[in-house]
Amino acid sequence: METPFDAVKSLKRKDIYTYQHSINVGIYSKNFALFLGSCDPETVFTCALFHDIGKLFINNRILKKKGRLTPEEFDAMKLHSCLSMEYLMKRGYNKEIYLSVYHHHEKYDGTGYPAGLKGDQIPLISQIISLCDCFDAMTSKRHYRNAMSHKEALDNLKASGGQFNPWLLDIFVSCINDIVYLPASLIRKNGFNNSKPTGF
Repeated sequence: METPFDAVKSLKRKDIYTYQHSINVGIYSKNFALFLGSCDPETVFTCALFHDIGKLFINNRILKKKGRLTPEEFDAMKLHSCLSMEYLMKRGYNKEIYLSVYHHHEKYDGTGYPAGLKGDQIPLISQIISLCDCFDAMTSKRHYRNAMSHKEALDNLKASGGQFNPWLLDIFVSCINDIVYLPASLIRKNGFNNSKPTGF
């Protein structure tokens, strides 16, 4: 059976940024889950590694576009949540995993996608991934902007209005140094020898 690491490595052939981002979000999410103690860290790690796996099926013209996406292109990009869920269901992953991945773009105030869930309707694992996803995206260098510092990224998260669970966000900010710690043994064990979280 294909392991989560095999699947993530397949992203490397599609888009190197998405591959690196998936690893970073996996590590950050697992460390945050360890700190919280509210859900199984290995399940969180699996969900986070898979959170963008649906981008395997997004057109490269959209996925690698250097400028801002048009509304139509953004609608196409948003399909990756559904595509990720379908990918996981076809491979026999359980409901907790595929729904946590499916809902990682929901927002605490109900303005997210794909289902417009609000508050505690959003699975906790999805909320964890959402925070780590946004943090890594802001602290990663892209072709159209430089990486933000950790402080700049945290300030942006705190100023995001109703996007995140306030309780979860406060804990994330308070333990950020533990979350971004990278255990070298994890990287060596899973063959990500050239990978490390960005933002250092």
